Amino acid sequence: NKEKIYQPLDLKNTIRLLRIFPRNPNPKRPLSCTLHTISLDDNPVFTAISYTWGEPVQTNSITCDGHKIGITSNWWWALREASYFDEPELVWADQVCIDQCNADERSSQVQLMGRIYRQASRVWVSLGKGYKGEEMVAMELCRRISTRANIAREKSGVLRYTGNHDPEIHSLPPWTSVKWQTLRRLLLNPWFGRVWITQEFALASNSIMCCSNLILDLDLLRNLEGNLRYLDIYDGFLNCEENKAESVKLSQSISCIKSL
Repeated sequence: NKEKIYQPLDLKNTIRLLRIFPRNPNPKRPLSCTLHTISLDDNPVFTAISYTWGEPVQTNSITCDGHKIGITSNWWWALREASYFDEPELVWADQVCIDQCNADERSSQVQLMGRIYRQASRVWVSLGKGYKGEEMVAMELCRRISTRANIAREKSGVLRYTGNHDPEIHSLPPWTSVKWQTLRRLLLNPWFGRVWITQEFALASNSIMCCSNLILDLDLLRNLEGNLRYLDIYDGFLNCEENKAESVKLSQSISCIKSL
C-alpha cells in the first residue's frame, strides 16, 4: 500500500498535502483523504498541524487515496479537531504527508519543516484529548488569576513580595483545590516539551492552540507567569505538590509558553 500511496518527491521544495473528506466531519464518520504533491514555491494555502506523536501504536486509521493507513490516536484527534473547527481545504502533518518508511525522504522533508511552518496560512496546535473537560477549569482559573493580578496592580501599582505565597489572600482557591491540579496538568502537556516547538509555533504567522475541542486563550497562558509572580504565588504554585522533578518540568513549560 505504501508504494501505491507515495510517489517520489523528485523536485526540490515539494511536499505532500492532504485534502480531507468530509470537511467539518461528524466525529462518528470515518475520515478519508487524498494526497497532493505541491511545490512550496507556488505558495499553497494550507494548515500545518502541530501535535505530539504520543504512543507509537497505530490505534486509528484513515483512508488515503482508497488505501487504509494506520495512524496514532494523537494524530487522529488532531486531524479531527482541525477539520471540525478550522475546515481547512489542505493540511500538512508529518505522519502521513511524509513517507515514514523512506529514510531519505524523511531527512529531506525535515530540512523543509521550517519553511513549511513559516508558509502555512495557519498552524493548528493540538494538545490532545485533555482530561475530561479539566482544561476548561484550568483556563477559568487562569482568567481569575489574571483578574486578581490586574486588581492588585490597580490598587498598588508596585510589586511587593510578602513571602506568604498564599493564593487565598487574593480570593483564589487554596493550594489543596483540584483547580490548581488541573492547571498544572494542562501546563505539563507533553507538547510544551517537544524539540520542534519553537520552529513550529514561533515561525507561524497565525496559530491556534486547542485542547479537547477547547480553543485556548494564548495571551492568558503567556501572561500566567507574570501574574503569578505579581501576586507572589509563583513559587507556591510550582511547589504546592512537593514534587521537585515535576516542579522543574512545570517551570520549564511556563517559560516555554511565555516565549511563544
